[in-house]
Amino acid sequence: MTARLLAAWAVVPACLVLPAGPAAASCVGIDAVLEGDPPVVFVGVVQRRLSDDGRVIARFRVDRVHSGEVHRTQYVLVPAEEVPSSGVDWSDGDRVLVLGNLDAEGRITTNGCMSVTQGSEEFAATVRELGEGAKPLEGVDRIERDGLARRDFLRPRSVVALAALVGLGLVAARRIRRRRA
Repeated sequence: MTARLLAAWAVVPACLVLPAGPAAASCVGIDAVLEGDPPVVFVGVVQRRLSDDGRVIARFRVDRVHSGEVHRTQYVLVPAEEVPSSGVDWSDGDRVLVLGNLDAEGRITTNGCMSVTQGSEEFAATVRELGEGAKPLEGVDRIERDGLARRDFLRPRSVVALAALVGLGLVAARRIRRRRA
C-alpha cells in the first residue's frame, strides 16, 4: 500500500508538466497588426508587472505615443483568457512597443502578438517606421484612479508613510521627555 502511494506521488508531478498551449508562434506579426490600425500604440518601460485574478497588469512609464490617448503612467491589461498563450514575458525595466485594443471599460489590453520588446530587429524597424510620435498625456491612467490593483501598486508608499509617522512620533516623544526633565 505504501509503495503504491509513493509511486502515485512520483507520477503526479510528471503529469503536471503539460505541453505549452498555443503560443505567440501563431501570431500574424506586428506589421499585420499595425495594418489593422490598432487604437493604441506606444513605447514605454515596464515599471511593475503583477497578476490579479488571472490577468497580467503591467504599469508602464510611457516615452512616446503613436496612437490613442496614453498617459505618462499607463496600466495595460492582458485578460485572463489570454494569459496562458499570450506570450507576454515582459520584465521590470523592459522597453516595449505596445499595440493595444480597448476593452468594454476603455482600458488598454494587449497580448504577446501585439507587443515587441526592445532588442529585437522587429522593435527597431517598427519604431523607426512609426516615426517620432508624441508625448504622452500627463498623469496616471484611469485604472489607478478607479482603484484596480491599487493595493498592489501603492503598498510600498503605505509602508513609507507608516514609517514616517512612527519616526515623527518617536521624535515628538523625545522632545516631550526632554521638556519634562
